[in-house]
Amino acid sequence: MSGFSTKKILSIALFVNFVAIAAVIFRAILLDKGPYRYFDEGSLINWLSGIQLLIIAGINWKIYRLRIGRKEVSESGKSYQVLWQFFTFGFVFCALDELIQIHERLDKFIHWIFQIQETALTDSIDDLIIVIYGIIGLLVIYYFRQEFYRYRESFGYFKIALILACCSIALDFFTQGQETSNLLNETQEMQREWLRSIEEIFKVFAEVFLIATFYKCLRIAKRLKKVFING
Repeated sequence: MSGFSTKKILSIALFVNFVAIAAVIFRAILLDKGPYRYFDEGSLINWLSGIQLLIIAGINWKIYRLRIGRKEVSESGKSYQVLWQFFTFGFVFCALDELIQIHERLDKFIHWIFQIQETALTDSIDDLIIVIYGIIGLLVIYYFRQEFYRYRESFGYFKIALILACCSIALDFFTQGQETSNLLNETQEMQREWLRSIEEIFKVFAEVFLIATFYKCLRIAKRLKKVFING
């Protein structure tokens, strides 16, 4: 796979996602059913998302293996490879979360342990947990910014991934909660189904651009290793 350009990998990933999404939407329209059932836990798109997150983790593991051989530290004494180790295990966790909905189960646990009644506000706890995941990731990137900046050629893909992820989270907040749900139910339940499906579409395409981001980082890491060996 390393012989492919980043644009080629991006094109392949986009094609796979477009085909999968088009197929489930066509099926939903054909059967005159809400589309979200094809994006929810255990669905085709859910598994596709989990696989993509594992691919991202695998790419980061390869970068980690490339960087660990250098045994270098930054000027501040931070080990280069820790960033990629964090990304590896972080995305493995995200894949597990995607497939077994850890954040939603944690949301229910919080409601149960504190005996919190579900409201439009508290029903968004699971969304807040996702935001916390993102904040932790960005803080780690900031902490290892000297290392991450070496891969600035990938920042274009990374920015698109962040924008798509933010759109997904924003839609998730909008479609969560009893008040919002009731509002949509009064007009048309199908509208809510489509909004939730669009939220998932934003998410899987954010993952696509994360694949491109870290694949580009992998290519840069290989280039850096060659320079190090030749130097």
